[in-house]
Amino acid sequence: MFQLLKLPIQLNQCPYLNHMIYSEDNGRVIGYDNTHNFHHKHHFGEISEVEDFTDYQALVERFEREIKEFIK
Repeated sequence: MFQLLKLPIQLNQCPYLNHMIYSEDNGRVIGYDNTHNFHHKHHFGEISEVEDFTDYQALVERFEREIKEFIK
């Protein structure tokens, strides 16, 4: 369903943007990335470390499960 956005220098992101739900953080409602040298989750502007990161496929699967709350 979704693919990671692979950027140069191995940055990986999978965001769900919706300015109607959340206007801050560039509209990022929920998302995962590693842009600050660690794997972390964004959730309504809050950032928390993903301590159980194993691989990107598992992260995408987690992301897909979590965004179902917002996409009905």
